[in-house]
Amino acid sequence: MAESFNLLRRVRSLDIAPELSGYSGVVIFAGQDDDGNNIEYRAGDRTGTVLEITNEWGSQAQADAIYRKIRGFKYQGYKADGTRIDPSSEIGDAVTISDIYGGVFAKATNYGRHIVTDLEAPSKEEVEHEFQIQFPTNRQYERFTRSVRASLSITASQIAAEVEDRQAADNILRATLNIHAQEIEARVTKEGGDSSSFGWKLTATGWSVYGNGSEIFGVDRYGAYVNGEIRSTTGKIGNWDINSNSLSYNGQTWGGTNTTGAYIGQSGIQLGKNFKVDMQGNLYASSGTFSGNVYAGNIQYGGSAGYMSGGGLSDYSVGGGKVAGSTLYPRVMSSGIVSSLNNGDYARNLFSGVADYDASIRIGTVSCTDLYKGGYGFKMKSATIDGTTIAYWGW
Repeated sequence: MAESFNLLRRVRSLDIAPELSGYSGVVIFAGQDDDGNNIEYRAGDRTGTVLEITNEWGSQAQADAIYRKIRGFKYQGYKADGTRIDPSSEIGDAVTISDIYGGVFAKATNYGRHIVTDLEAPSKEEVEHEFQIQFPTNRQYERFTRSVRASLSITASQIAAEVEDRQAADNILRATLNIHAQEIEARVTKEGGDSSSFGWKLTATGWSVYGNGSEIFGVDRYGAYVNGEIRSTTGKIGNWDINSNSLSYNGQTWGGTNTTGAYIGQSGIQLGKNFKVDMQGNLYASSGTFSGNVYAGNIQYGGSAGYMSGGGLSDYSVGGGKVAGSTLYPRVMSSGIVSSLNNGDYARNLFSGVADYDASIRIGTVSCTDLYKGGYGFKMKSATIDGTTIAYWGW
């Protein structure tokens, strides 16, 4: 409880400030509401001196009560050095020095051979300033000091700040900021339950972001680097466009006709307009060159599928067993093979009675001229067998 002390003139020195006009009003600043509007409680008016107070727990009733107590009171600042005031005096007590009545608002006591105290009440220039308005976040922090612990440490080598929110005995959320001469580091750590930590570090050589103790992203003088997963549904990588489900170069789309574009996405891979591979493994290309072995379960050619040239087959590489029956005709064979086949056909026809005459015929080493069928036998003008000529004969 405040007390009042009368020092008469027992002071070493006394400086008195001009007296202010009497108090005519009180304003209590109680912070801001959820919409950011100032909360103020007023009593009286501004025709004289107005007492301004910051108190987030203030109310209109408080403003009215204070106004009733100080209305008409004239404040006068002073500074009294070397007083012999009772050492039990406290800030807020009243004091009378000579004919000055005021309050103890600043106090400095020196303990020596004698106990002397310097007292002060600020002058008009010192009291007329703008009071700080505390925002809702500050008010919440101050109201929950039992569950939130904050510390600020300033030493010659670092400045360290820490805020700890103890949500439960085994659930703690802690944020720290350390400022050193060589780096600045910030970290948020969760202990208990799904434990995790995340932070960043700024040094003279770069900036890095890390989670659970491992660096996941960094920037240095060479550029940026990532150690981990990258997720993006839009943007660019060089000249490649990032879409929600694909990468596209030069505006290419799946099935597009852009000859200089490329597509990599959920439908497959496409380069230009004539080459693509879909997700089922189907390859589409206008042409191709294979320098190694090609393994294929089925090769289709002919008609709309194109053709296969025999020029690429090695000589004598196709055996007779690999040729389908009734597929070789004289029109697809060389002239020598066709001539031999024709002679064979005629000999068969001649001896079977299908043909009656031929001017000449050669079968192996036997050559005949004017061979014809007569009656039930054959006659010929001449024949040569292994170089021996036989004259006209018949049977």
